Amino acid sequence: MAYNKRVAELKYLKMKKENEEIMRRELFDEANIIIINNFDKEQFNSNRRFYEHEYTNMEDYFTYQESMYNRKNETVSFSDILDDIGNMNLFNIAKSFDNISVFIIINLINGYSVKEIASMLGITPRAVNLRLQKIRRKILAMNESESINQ
Repeated sequence: MAYNKRVAELKYLKMKKENEEIMRRELFDEANIIIINNFDKEQFNSNRRFYEHEYTNMEDYFTYQESMYNRKNETVSFSDILDDIGNMNLFNIAKSFDNISVFIIINLINGYSVKEIASMLGITPRAVNLRLQKIRRKILAMNESESINQ
């Protein structure tokens, strides 16, 4: 199960309130109570940052890894993509893509992330995103011209 920040915060606040009541009953100074509360808050924030980025359940981790492995083994080729395109204008745009754009599209469809594709190509993730923006612009321009013609 994933880390729930709100539930953890509510537990922390409940514990803090109980601890303050105990310290006041034991006649702690307010200054010491504040120091202890500040220390507890720092510990809570440190733990929260850790648990937010950790897989708390190894079963979830392995399920995620397995799904990524399966996604990457269900490969789609560019000819499969071209065969599925019904719009002739889109087909012509897709045929005009250079090899790097085709590589990016195929690997996105096959489940790779932008970072993974960038490392495969030896370029930055930003460069991959810029190529994707250019592809989107071409398709949007085609859609706009079709809507004007209709």
